Amino acid sequence: MKENDLPVTVGILAIGLAPDVLESLGVWKEGVQIDHVVCNVDVLLEAKGPVPGFVLCGPAPEGVSIVEVAQVVRMQYSQAPIYLVVPPGSRYDRKNLVKNGFTDVFFLPLDRASAVQAIDEEIQRVRKRGRIYRPIQLVDLRPDLAVDFDTYVYLPANDKHVCYAAAGSEMGPDRVERLKKHRIAALHVAEEELPKFYAYTAKALKEIGKDGAMSETERAERLQRSVRDLISGLFSDAATATDAGKKIAEDCQNIVKNYVSNGAGGNWYSRLLAAGSSGSDTYSRAASTSTYAGLFAIGLALPNVEDVALAGLLHDIGLAKVDAAGGEAEYRKHPDYTVDLIRDRKLVVSALVIKTIQQHHEAFDGSGYPKGLAGSRICTEAQIVAFADRFTERLEVKPGQPAKSPAAALAELRRELLGDAAKSPIDPALVKRILALFPNSESESSMPVAA
Repeated sequence: MKENDLPVTVGILAIGLAPDVLESLGVWKEGVQIDHVVCNVDVLLEAKGPVPGFVLCGPAPEGVSIVEVAQVVRMQYSQAPIYLVVPPGSRYDRKNLVKNGFTDVFFLPLDRASAVQAIDEEIQRVRKRGRIYRPIQLVDLRPDLAVDFDTYVYLPANDKHVCYAAAGSEMGPDRVERLKKHRIAALHVAEEELPKFYAYTAKALKEIGKDGAMSETERAERLQRSVRDLISGLFSDAATATDAGKKIAEDCQNIVKNYVSNGAGGNWYSRLLAAGSSGSDTYSRAASTSTYAGLFAIGLALPNVEDVALAGLLHDIGLAKVDAAGGEAEYRKHPDYTVDLIRDRKLVVSALVIKTIQQHHEAFDGSGYPKGLAGSRICTEAQIVAFADRFTERLEVKPGQPAKSPAAALAELRRELLGDAAKSPIDPALVKRILALFPNSESESSMPVAA
């Protein structure tokens, strides 16, 4: 066996984390060694042994400052990534903790997918096996402009990346059309080559007279980052202050204006095709649902587009208060938990936003929750958010599963929601109006897939 083929043991230091939490994060893997230590500053100061590949820390017990824990761990392991993992109901200021030493903070259950991805990537980095890739939107690549970075096609069914165009080559119209033919709307680049991609898109936008404009890839990344900052900010102690609540509400409005509705009025259909979801984490899903809901509202010429998009952004934040042990009955309370959280944090939003959030799980046939409303008692905006949420779920790219095109997702929704109209959770007339926005929506080749 060659030296490079020998297994690499990845050391993880787990501070004050229960085994069941580690198990939920998928940490128990072959070749991973976990050293446990209690969350105590004196114990951490005396810690011995090899430097871990990365550190996972749980919440500090009563009487222990989590900021002091962060600073001590950072002092002990200056080069190791340090992640804080906190349970439901915890209140921590993520930005402040990152400033004081943590690499990132994950709020369970909202952040479970993000935490799992971060852990998997850290293990890859320690082993130095495989590269980490990031999605870029096909619409950002010009056929006539050579790329100075390799581009890859991601095959989710096989969980593999295959090189599509090498650095130094032009994409060319034939290559672009081939991708569209196979319903691929996004390529991938290696993480370390993202700066080259950003320089490329800046040059491309400048050449077509849009100097300073955002690429669709950057728009999606900024939207996801802004949504995460916004939602994690809701769980800090400072968020209960009236001024903080006003600031968070303003941030919500700015996210919607800057990344969803801005400039989409006459180009909403193209924006929708470029907005494919690339992840199943809480923030990607909230960002995509908000985007799709807002774009559907534009396509249907609704007068309250930003309220619809804002409701899509916030509709599931109450999941952070759901006790997993409570089962389905507890889960069905999350629309009310979301409204409680908005009121507790003193977010100033319209009555329509509140109503839309409260009703996004109500069903047209009366089988929904939390109040079992039916028919016209459910507002149109809530039904649009419900449709956008279903659409987003079907477009999520997950390893081991083939990617779906928007056309395939719409075809599924057509069968699900119109197959038996009497039992449809969404108003069949509204479903038909949304589907009518998409030409040939039943055709597999009519729209590209976001992979």
